[in-house]
Amino acid sequence: MPFSDSAYRDIKPGNFLEYEFYGKLNMSVDASLGFSGVLFGGASGEVRRSFTSPIGSVVASATPSFQLGANFNVAYAHEDAFRCVLNGLPDKSRLFLFKLNQSTLSAGLQLNAGVTVNASVNLAVQVDTLIQKAAERLFGGISDPALRNKLIQEFVQKVKDSKGELDKYVQEAQDGVNNLLKKLDKPKVSAGIAFQRISEHAVLLSIGFDRSASPNGYKLAVQGDMVDAFAQLGTSLAPGSYIRSELDKTTSLSFQLFGTFNATSVQTYFEKSELPYVGNGVFQLRFSTGVTAESNVFGHEKAIDLYFEITADTTAAGVITDKDILLHITTTEKNNAEAARRTAGMLHLILKGSSGEGLDDALRQALLHNPKLNVSVAIVFEANAYRRLPFTAFVGGKPTNEQTADALNYQAFVNAVDLIYAGSGFGTQGFPDMVDEFKNWAHYNITAIDKESAIRPSNRRELGNSNTDSVWPQDPTNFPAANANKSIRPMLLTFMIAAQEFMNVCEDLPMLAKDLDQVTTQTTFGNALQEADALVKEGAGGFPLFFTKPLVAALVKQSNDTVTEVQSPGPGVAAADTFSIQITVA
Repeated sequence: MPFSDSAYRDIKPGNFLEYEFYGKLNMSVDASLGFSGVLFGGASGEVRRSFTSPIGSVVASATPSFQLGANFNVAYAHEDAFRCVLNGLPDKSRLFLFKLNQSTLSAGLQLNAGVTVNASVNLAVQVDTLIQKAAERLFGGISDPALRNKLIQEFVQKVKDSKGELDKYVQEAQDGVNNLLKKLDKPKVSAGIAFQRISEHAVLLSIGFDRSASPNGYKLAVQGDMVDAFAQLGTSLAPGSYIRSELDKTTSLSFQLFGTFNATSVQTYFEKSELPYVGNGVFQLRFSTGVTAESNVFGHEKAIDLYFEITADTTAAGVITDKDILLHITTTEKNNAEAARRTAGMLHLILKGSSGEGLDDALRQALLHNPKLNVSVAIVFEANAYRRLPFTAFVGGKPTNEQTADALNYQAFVNAVDLIYAGSGFGTQGFPDMVDEFKNWAHYNITAIDKESAIRPSNRRELGNSNTDSVWPQDPTNFPAANANKSIRPMLLTFMIAAQEFMNVCEDLPMLAKDLDQVTTQTTFGNALQEADALVKEGAGGFPLFFTKPLVAALVKQSNDTVTEVQSPGPGVAAADTFSIQITVA
């Protein structure tokens, strides 16, 4: 720090002294491989070729006549910014400290195929070698060997801190693209999968120093020892100071067919935490964790946001007060009249008997005027609402034979799917008729986790064997889908698992609210944050875009239909371009 120890006392009122640092590192490696023509590889008719590159190998296989190319890329960027401003005031000086660091790790695999029948790719990336070579290339121009080696080692260690994420991306890239290729049976296909991980940490401190006070507080502050600095007389923290951290992980899937069919799917998991100082020795904790999922097919867009917002006040002693937790779910459609009509069905279910009753008809009328209407519905569930959700409690960590509350939750979810997807969904049935009763799911669940003849209660916390070719109930009395064609069994299972996840959410939400009620220290508050984070990671996967609206409707229904506030254009109002509604459930 270029400021002297007495700068806080010497600086004149109205003057500013500033110091700023900015640094950035970038690394990017690409490997493009491909081949084409007619090849012959033995009686099986399948050909395999292996390519090697500095970052590993891509092994591709396809039928005899093909065009197949692969491109794998890895990029890493790190930024550091630091700014320090000392401001002279009449009776004191104020030091503003800002520090920001951001790192981005991304990986992607792009496949281009002339013929895709039986095509597959096996990607093996030598990550350690890749990182080492990138570091050597980055710092190769530094003449001092000791400094060069030190910078290489620090860079390698920083990137390797995220190596686990990259290894996972490699496997997911291989699995994701191969799964796409299995579904594509047309020439001139492009398919890709990409991952990105962004972490950001920021600190902004506004610190006041009395000119007449000892210089100890100022010295400790510029050395970064804030705990001891604020213990010194004449040193104070100003309201508005904060610490913020954010993590985003994004997975993107895309494919293009003949240049006419384009589809993308993007899912982002995020964590955000802030600790602003509000004055009088009180800090406010703000934490958000959730997922955002988007899809775009032929320009018809739809998206959901599902996240928890948790707040609390705390003091330097670590005492937690004024806790609150909100569940936010937002659905969005752009140029997607069909999805918007599903939103109208959701509104019909959740707004009956409330001040917003009739908004579903208003939305349908607006869509008649403008089928490309942008539609947004934001629902906030207060903790008091989901505390009321019923569920069948386990005893000693195990399910019991009495599961009435779970059965009611299953039926509420089925009813929501049936109404929102009336005339569509599974064929034209909404929720499949063959598995629309709790006893149907329970019979399948027992079969999947044990055997069909087992005498035991169903367990909504276990999925069991999900291979529908080899594990499928055969008793049509208890399981009407026993004779279902193997081709539709996975779809039937998808609906049953979504209802199963809903039953679990009906327990997880009130338990989360109860645990937050009991929080009194920063340690127990941290445990509650981890619980919310785990609920997002584990539970959100059970509700892809298709099931989000039934989830919302069933949650409102099972929490006793307590819509307390609706902000909207109002019944009978046709919006020109946008139809936006905010709903609070308390």
